[in-house]
Amino acid sequence: DNTWREISPRAGLRFNFIKQLSAFVSYSHGFRASILDDLIRTGWMWVGPKYANPELKPETMENFEAGFDIFPAKNLKIALSAYCMLGNDFLYYVATSDSIFGRPIYRRENVTSVEIKGFEAEATYTLTKNILFSGSYTFSDSKIVGFTERPDLENKSLKYVPAHNASFSAFWQNKIINVSGRAMYKSAQFADDENNITLDSYLTIDLMLSKKINENLSLSLDIQDIMDNQQMEV
Repeated sequence: DNTWREISPRAGLRFNFIKQLSAFVSYSHGFRASILDDLIRTGWMWVGPKYANPELKPETMENFEAGFDIFPAKNLKIALSAYCMLGNDFLYYVATSDSIFGRPIYRRENVTSVEIKGFEAEATYTLTKNILFSGSYTFSDSKIVGFTERPDLENKSLKYVPAHNASFSAFWQNKIINVSGRAMYKSAQFADDENNITLDSYLTIDLMLSKKINENLSLSLDIQDIMDNQQMEV
């Protein structure tokens, strides 16, 4: 029987230096209580078998971000930002020493402190009013800084968090049929707490065809991963 209350403020400033350049800074305080399932139910989750942990505390997160938008040319926009998130009592599935059917049994724990930092870059270019290109890249460094109950996991990377994400998209609108495509890349990511198991990096290419029939009807065909690659994903 628990009740948690928290004030989660958020503040930001944007500076418009000139028409072609603006910058921003922001801060927010995050708060998240555990879901009821992790508090009371032993069973199966997306990670596999897991124990309940009725002693879980809420996590808090301090978020800092800064960046700028620049328009170096008439049809080109570039956005850059850097972020840092400092988490306390971070809610995280940790493998126990028990197993079932050869799979470890997990338990949601409060990691004492984590640090998630990185930067994002995005560019959009309008070649014509009917042709648009966009690309983005994200770098993320997510680590366990302190873990009182499991010091062996300190300085380990959080699992299922790729360090590099990149994508490129193109859109062509025409009288016959609209065509858009996207290529997305994810770098390798760890699949266990000790960072001994790695999921391979992968590249996918998606294609979408669409046609507006009239004001009330549009048709579209979305083909995901046209190269038909098989990869592990969470």
